[in-house]
Amino acid sequence: MSFRVDFNAQLTVIETPTVGTADVQKPQVRHDAFNRAVTQKNTDTPPASIDSSQTLTGTQTIDLTALPTVNGIVDCTGKKVRYLQIKNRSTNTGKLAIGPGAANPYSMFGAGISKDLQLDGHQLERFGDGLAAVAAGAKTILITPNNVADVFDIQLVLG
Repeated sequence: MSFRVDFNAQLTVIETPTVGTADVQKPQVRHDAFNRAVTQKNTDTPPASIDSSQTLTGTQTIDLTALPTVNGIVDCTGKKVRYLQIKNRSTNTGKLAIGPGAANPYSMFGAGISKDLQLDGHQLERFGDGLAAVAAGAKTILITPNNVADVFDIQLVLG
């Protein structure tokens, strides 16, 4: 099996000052110093080899030992979350929270820490090799939207 992740985190701002200098009239300034592009494959160290992309509704507990993928349900025990992408749709009623599950919590942002994603928000995270491996006592992620009818999109990459 071949597997490749292309991670591109980009925020570019082009700014035109209201005044120029004597020799340059209103120069454009490009702010893009923090942009990052990474390619990671299943043969790399650390590897990336499992993708789960889902559209879900309401409060969800994602069990990383029974993760839906295009290859069926996969047990990710011993793997680490490498990437997270989550989108809170603009048609929802408010923010959603993402964090460790209630039972056997998997902590992506620190022990017991959840993050709120505002309405129409989009979060993209690259964790590298910094998170714990999935295990019996560290395997669930909890997504809690504002309303049980709210829909969100989530993508997890593990390896």
